[in-house]
Amino acid sequence: MKNWFYQKAESRHGPFSADELRQKATAGELQPNDLVWREGMAQPVEARLVPTLFTPPNSTTESPTH
Repeated sequence: MKNWFYQKAESRHGPFSADELRQKATAGELQPNDLVWREGMAQPVEARLVPTLFTPPNSTTESPTH
């Protein structure tokens, strides 16, 4: 679903899917201090506060053994 937006300087961009937004972060188009939001959010937040936007999900997490 394309419901993410970001603001760079005075320009707003979007809508993007979460994957597209992550790709923009990886490519350097989106910086950690740029504002991002999605439909339904009360206010924009800095991109660095969105989990997994600048770091990939941890797929190698070990499960505790019993």
